[in-house]
Amino acid sequence: MLSELKKDRGCGKAMNGLDIKTNPWLKYMVPKPSAKLRLFCFPHAGGAASFFRTWSCLLGEQIEILPVQLPGRENRLSEPNYTSMKSLVEDLAEVIFPYLNLPFAFFGHSMGALISFELASHLQRLGNGNPEWIFLSACRSPATIASAQKLSGLKDTEFIEEFKKLEGLPGEILDSYDAMEFFLPIIRSDVRLFESFHYRGNGPVCCGVTVLGGEDDHTVSAHELESWRQYTSGEFDAHHFKGKHFYINANLCAIIRIIKDRLIIQS
Repeated sequence: MLSELKKDRGCGKAMNGLDIKTNPWLKYMVPKPSAKLRLFCFPHAGGAASFFRTWSCLLGEQIEILPVQLPGRENRLSEPNYTSMKSLVEDLAEVIFPYLNLPFAFFGHSMGALISFELASHLQRLGNGNPEWIFLSACRSPATIASAQKLSGLKDTEFIEEFKKLEGLPGEILDSYDAMEFFLPIIRSDVRLFESFHYRGNGPVCCGVTVLGGEDDHTVSAHELESWRQYTSGEFDAHHFKGKHFYINANLCAIIRIIKDRLIIQS
């Protein structure tokens, strides 16, 4: 159970209650009484719930956004990061279960996309409901993760140079020794979690899947995005935007329109 500190399972510290005001897993949620659907959002490696902080007002009153805060960052900085995707997904299934009394969907960017897919698959196996849709951004499909360049074993200087290419952090942070000394362990831990993932072949999810990516993202090709098609028995579509791995920052309005369109939410 989440009430125990499961060090042997490679996970973070316990969740202290389910009240949204005290729940450390769900940050920056703005309650919307007229909401018809909840959108859980999962950040990239090294990222935090604040990445989705502005989305609530952009999505309107019909979609209630729940940015997920993983251990090891922002308000959970003192907690250890997860080292097992299986443990993380199992705990997330418990965390979000009380909030599945409305139709729901997932959005994940990079590592968060893989978490979204694995969580949808896990909920499906449990019979705890399926998302209406999952949005997978800038992420290889499970079949192609193993062939990706491994970053976790690189020396710090090489690792930082590779991360610079993704344009995931402002230049003033990447060029600051003190800032990178703070962020680097968090990013490395998440990258190890992503790179250690092994697909268990649980079959396709039943919900619709939309994949999104940057045309100049050297870590995820258009072909690798399209390979997600085999992982759903529902509808599938793909969208490519100008930009690199963090194309999302310059194309947010277009992404919001796609989310609303797929979830049949009127502007």
